[in-house]
Amino acid sequence: MSSWKDHFGTGAILESTDGATYNEIKEVQDPKANNYEETVSNVPSLAEQLAARKAEDDEEYRQMHRNLPPKALDEEEAFFLEAIQREEQIKEDLKRKQEQKDIDSFKNEIANRVIKLNNDNDQNGNNNNDILSLS
Repeated sequence: MSSWKDHFGTGAILESTDGATYNEIKEVQDPKANNYEETVSNVPSLAEQLAARKAEDDEEYRQMHRNLPPKALDEEEAFFLEAIQREEQIKEDLKRKQEQKDIDSFKNEIANRVIKLNNDNDQNGNNNNDILSLS
């Protein structure tokens, strides 16, 4: 008894009624593939899209808030800033007072300075030290 497997493909020639051939290799290109590549090159990357959107949002925010007056200080903030100003003023006053004290001390020392003239020995052998005061 012969089976169908013994006779399969022996002597039979396959033909196509739709015009396709079996031993020819043709490369088929998808017409949508070209369009896809063109659209991909025109679309910015996600990072560029996000950066552009953020820039738009920032500009919109600046436009909305550009003419608003500055926020008023509350009592605590005003007290704190006044305390800092008082401390700075006290430091400046102390510095000015110290500078004036140093200037006055310098002027006093100049006015009361003593110049000692030293003539070792005169003709008689006496030790003669003269003191000159510039007051």
